[in-house]
Amino acid sequence: MADVMELPRSRVNASMLAQFIDRPVCFVGRLEKLNEEISGIIEVIGRVTAKATIMCTSYIQFKEDSSPFGK
Repeated sequence: MADVMELPRSRVNASMLAQFIDRPVCFVGRLEKLNEEISGIIEVIGRVTAKATIMCTSYIQFKEDSSPFGK
């Protein structure tokens, strides 16, 4: 099976996961604080499991900025 990072992947939301079983996806969402290092808005790249969850291959944590856009 090819590496998830090398395959084209669909950008999905939670309601779409069941349609993408065993396929590579990209998912952006807000993560509740699990520990001090990971929380906020993240992008997850991985493969959707049979239980419609994502087996993470990599993730990017985005900096949250509370300042108004354009200023």
